[in-house]
Amino acid sequence: MPFVLLCIGLLVGRVQGAIRERKYDDRIHTIFSAECNDYMDWQTLALVYSHRRVGQPGPITRLLSCSTEDLAKYNNLHLAPTHVVPSFKVHPDSGDWYPPYNKPLAIRHWLEFVRPKAEYIIILDTDMIFVEPIIPWELGARRGRPTASHYNYLIGCDNELAAMYTKNPHLCQKVGGTLLFHVEDLKQVAPLWLSITEDMRTNPKGWKYAHDSGDDSKPHWILEMYGYVFGAAEVGLIHHIRNDLNLQLFVGTETGGLVPKLLHYTLTIGAGNWAWDKAPYFARKLLGNCRLFEQPPDPATLVEANENVRQGMIYMIDAMNVINAALEEYYEAVGCTPIGDWQEPSAEAKAKPATDERKLPPVSTRLWPGAQEAPKRMICEGWACGFLPTAHTTS
Repeated sequence: MPFVLLCIGLLVGRVQGAIRERKYDDRIHTIFSAECNDYMDWQTLALVYSHRRVGQPGPITRLLSCSTEDLAKYNNLHLAPTHVVPSFKVHPDSGDWYPPYNKPLAIRHWLEFVRPKAEYIIILDTDMIFVEPIIPWELGARRGRPTASHYNYLIGCDNELAAMYTKNPHLCQKVGGTLLFHVEDLKQVAPLWLSITEDMRTNPKGWKYAHDSGDDSKPHWILEMYGYVFGAAEVGLIHHIRNDLNLQLFVGTETGGLVPKLLHYTLTIGAGNWAWDKAPYFARKLLGNCRLFEQPPDPATLVEANENVRQGMIYMIDAMNVINAALEEYYEAVGCTPIGDWQEPSAEAKAKPATDERKLPPVSTRLWPGAQEAPKRMICEGWACGFLPTAHTTS
């Protein structure tokens, strides 16, 4: 009899665990904004790979901003579950070239057309990697109070700029990057996020207040971040700010002795004699040429007395290893032998015709295993489909 009771107990425990996991899957949805180019494609692979690797609950969706012309030439819709959004990097009215417009537009578009059922939405940047699963409510997120990372350079919260764009300047908080939202709060702030960004880009009066450089000759790159924080203040959101590195660690900084949920490799990273920065790879074709990045050093070889500094170096190495592991998995799936350690070609090699350039076979009908499910593609007519739910979905 005790054995039977033990078996029943174990079975109940497993069922409860499965129900809990399914419940989490229903409650959380991760999204990130990207453009249709090789530079963001390999970052997409790494983020989606890490999402699956750590067992992050809920689906992940790439919000892909792509013009009609670029979409016709783009062959990588299979990299991740994807919602296609018209590109907004050139404003249709002002002609302002500003790729960050795409993020608030894509989020608003996704909310309008997909109408997500998840209770909580995690918003990430493409150049992030999961270290541990993120459960929003365990990190303080709830209705009316999103959880976010601290960004101390948003000085416009402390000067005249905030009062120019919100009636609640006292609620402005210096946040960005990783955002954990109750979906109803995101629905409120998304339209303002976009409209305030548009206003700030075309109003020179506030430019000098946006950054400590005081430069008022041109709009600053971070104005989209202000569009968010001013929009959040306007609707009365008060953030639970995580500035303890437990939510997001900029790779290349000390850990403070904490284990982060995410690594953000926006800056140059390095350990020992090894250094790497994603920026130089903007115009290079990694996926099309089956390339890997240079192998980082073995953590066992690191010589560093300060344990927090050493742990920060290990996270840099981990980030690079995850990126390469995602690339290797993808190349294996599409039948491509990876070429290791990207080397800058010599002047002599640059002068030669690229007769041996490697190309991946067309894979538009094949699915990389990391994508988990067949991607859905939103087909729209007119600019952003007028934000009206008239689009249809095809597989």
